[in-house]
Amino acid sequence: MKKFLLLFAALFTAVSMWAIEQDADGNYLIGSADDWKAFAEIVNTTPTANAKMTADIDLGEEITIIGNSYAGVFDGQGHQLDFQWEVNYDNRLPAPFSTINCATIKNLALVGKINTSILLHLKL
Repeated sequence: MKKFLLLFAALFTAVSMWAIEQDADGNYLIGSADDWKAFAEIVNTTPTANAKMTADIDLGEEITIIGNSYAGVFDGQGHQLDFQWEVNYDNRLPAPFSTINCATIKNLALVGKINTSILLHLKL
């Protein structure tokens, strides 16, 4: 029984380390809001990480932004990213991608709304 519990604990730990799958080319496969969050964490340390969406994703009201000068290739593969964000802090508006640095974002439909009480001053 102890061996079984140790084996189960080791297997569970190993599986939980791989929160997001990769394909044979090393692209991260994003098919859920949890995958989106995991990819955002990966980009914090590896801004050149590449990804492909495998399903439509609804982020709802939880704001998870892919940032830190994203420089990879993000292929939405025709899928849709939905969000309903309410912003009441500082003077910057969130977006699914905070900043990009020569990144390619393609085949991605963004659907949603960002509500804010922040007053913006635009110079044209």
